[in-house]
Amino acid sequence: MLPHFSLWTIWSAGFIFLFWIWAGPGERDLFHPLRLAGSIWFGCLFLASLRLLPTISSWDASFWFELTLPLVAFGVGFKLKESFARRRIARPGSAAGAAAEFPIAAVLAVAAACLLIGAVALAFLYRQIGGIPIFAANIDKARMAFFGVGADQAASHYNTLGNKLLYLGVGFLCYAIYLAWLVVILRIPKTRLHIASAWAIVILGTAAYWSQGGRFFVFIVCLVVLLLYNLLRERVTLRQAAAFFAVMVVVLSAAAFFRGNASHDIGDETTALLSSSLGTQRSAQIFTSGYWTMTSSFEVFYRLRNDLQLIGPHPGFLFYGLHSLFPRTNIQAVCEELYSGATITPTFLGEFYGDGGMVGIMLGPLLLGFATAWWYTSFRSGRTVFGALALAMWLSWLAFIPYVNFFSQYITWVIDLLALWALTRLIAAGSPARQRLPVQGLAVSVGP
Repeated sequence: MLPHFSLWTIWSAGFIFLFWIWAGPGERDLFHPLRLAGSIWFGCLFLASLRLLPTISSWDASFWFELTLPLVAFGVGFKLKESFARRRIARPGSAAGAAAEFPIAAVLAVAAACLLIGAVALAFLYRQIGGIPIFAANIDKARMAFFGVGADQAASHYNTLGNKLLYLGVGFLCYAIYLAWLVVILRIPKTRLHIASAWAIVILGTAAYWSQGGRFFVFIVCLVVLLLYNLLRERVTLRQAAAFFAVMVVVLSAAAFFRGNASHDIGDETTALLSSSLGTQRSAQIFTSGYWTMTSSFEVFYRLRNDLQLIGPHPGFLFYGLHSLFPRTNIQAVCEELYSGATITPTFLGEFYGDGGMVGIMLGPLLLGFATAWWYTSFRSGRTVFGALALAMWLSWLAFIPYVNFFSQYITWVIDLLALWALTRLIAAGSPARQRLPVQGLAVSVGP
């Protein structure tokens, strides 16, 4: 199927350019929130506008505006907070003295403890399902055994409060990776034992976390590691960033294709796509898998805005993760019921639209933009280690705005921020307050 170039193709490319400029004159950070969010969102829309697959509808102009204005609202929220923020410059410290005071041993000890907690939690969960998902014959079935998505989540007998609390412990694998990575990348005096220990934690933690078998786990770790390098070591160049995302797209598209073939239970719509007019060669099918991943959520949102009335009255979608406390509806289960199992996530806008209509998809991104600017300006003014960790994780979530529901299925990001804050407080507890070390010519504090 040949690309379908249209006004909306130029529209999407133009907004990528505008968001890069909107970051500000002289801004050298390639991963500035406006650049990251704009490039990811409108980059996926650029691909969708080509309509390389027959399942992508011919979206009307009103829908294109509904996809564009929320990102503009995100930018407005970011700029409003940025304009209100006091532009404080971190005080330069003594490079030799500050670096010597950085508690490498404490950081590695906490990272090792996090690795142990995460490994134990994962072992208990794997014991229940009788294996490790990445080594299972049917990876999809194994990795969805705990909680699943959509209707499968409610049907799973593993979907208990106890297992959900236990799964929070798996997140400690990420904390271990990121803390150890700080020791690797920071320009501070360290011994070979420090370096070897840090790399061991990074490698073991990554292997354990990736054993869950999902593409999300691979991408999130790689992206946060890159973002921390960009924040605390040296700026990532455009060529390096382009190479990173190109490799991620190819690897994750191939993983989706081979995993889907091995599972033998992907939806009929996906099966049809893999035999579409793009071709039946393996390379074409891998491309189709990646293209579908990056564009299908927009199609789901397009359909859902017209089909919401079919489900009748509902208590709301936002904060579905708290449905045990007050009534909430699972938006992914709704999409799975209305469409095939291959299309269940209506971008990050779906839950806002379901609860607030047009007001919701404008107000939600506006507040997200404001919150993003708070994290970004806080790090730039104070440059704490917690600020770097929190900002890197926050920016990594922006890369998923076309794909996930931030306030329903993936609410655990709140736990991540609280856990990182507590861990950095623990690291700083036995050391002088506000220890500082030089990062990119400025001083960074250890404590929150």
